[in-house]
Amino acid sequence: MHVRCLDPFEGQLIVACSGGADSLALAHLAITGAKRAGSAIPVVAHVNHGLRPEAAAEAEVVRRFANDLGAKCLVSTVDLEGKGASLEARAREARYRALDACASTVNAAWVLLAHTKSDQAETVFMRILRGTGLVGLSGMAATRGIYGRPLLGVTREDTEAYCAKHGLEYSHDPMNREERFTRVRIRHRWLPILREENPRIQEALCGLADSARDHRAVLDWAASRALQEFTNAEGTLQLGEAFQGLPDALAARVVALFVEKSSTRPLERSHIDAVLALCRSATSGSRRLSLPGGEAVRIYDELAWDSGRHPNSCTLEIPDGFSARRWQAGDRMRPRRLKGRSKKLSDLFAAAKVPAAERASAWVVISSRGDTAGEIVWAQHVGHADGWDVRVNVIHPAEQVPE
Repeated sequence: MHVRCLDPFEGQLIVACSGGADSLALAHLAITGAKRAGSAIPVVAHVNHGLRPEAAAEAEVVRRFANDLGAKCLVSTVDLEGKGASLEARAREARYRALDACASTVNAAWVLLAHTKSDQAETVFMRILRGTGLVGLSGMAATRGIYGRPLLGVTREDTEAYCAKHGLEYSHDPMNREERFTRVRIRHRWLPILREENPRIQEALCGLADSARDHRAVLDWAASRALQEFTNAEGTLQLGEAFQGLPDALAARVVALFVEKSSTRPLERSHIDAVLALCRSATSGSRRLSLPGGEAVRIYDELAWDSGRHPNSCTLEIPDGFSARRWQAGDRMRPRRLKGRSKKLSDLFAAAKVPAAERASAWVVISSRGDTAGEIVWAQHVGHADGWDVRVNVIHPAEQVPE
């Protein structure tokens, strides 16, 4: 492992750290590298899922590790209560929400994740088992939004060797041995068998991901242009003659991109195939297809996505000198994450994948002070504007006390 793997990531960094070998090695590498370079010290972020009695103690170990190196540590505790999604899926979604909040708190340019080549191989194989296409075969991207994975070029053995070299004591999550989880079975049961046939199975799977990613880039280039062409002002996908003439692979990717804009849950290849079949079918009137995260709705020659979420009816508590209203088309703000660069709220909502039903009723807080009057200082789903730290208390209906 070498600090050069961090070269693409500049500015204030957050390193997500569970306390395991991979994340501990990445955090140590990033912090010590920043000290040598005279750069901003990365912030360590630990998410406590509350799944084991030892979780609180492990969070404290990570905090001490960060503090001993002179780094700040943010610890978030998440609630995994819920139905429908698997425990793994709920944990992943909660973890990313917590990391998003940490990034907003420190105005981070990047959140670094410690996924390795070993994780990449397991991910690709898991997707093959479940059924996937070109997108799934691409595995995990080195960067996506503000998230970066600088260790995709090294193995789990490499990170363990790094920890041994630097005297880092990492935790061993017992859940990584529980074969009720698909990834654990792949890691400890199936890949060792495949390794008997091909000792370089890990490199083969990662090479497959690299090749698929190259081909996916071409497909995405064409699909993004087609999506723009076939999406109308109301945000529905037009399924007329031009769409029906698209090759299946391109049409499927258009559908996937369309759904990704509104769904809070990723769809597997079988789901996308089902939506494409709905789009290709001869129908009059409307038909609905239930999928993870919502429903695809075919209304004559249009496709819409219904997340099943209702516009939020929360209220806001804000200090004097500010006012609140629902956002409006054309609204712009300068979010912290963009370091003050102005952007349309509609684009910020789209980038954050805020479902249309929630986006439509989002709140904004406006300054009424002096020369900043009329400026948006906070937006729901986006956070504070650059240079503002207005206290905004969002009260949801369940939290309101009846009069």
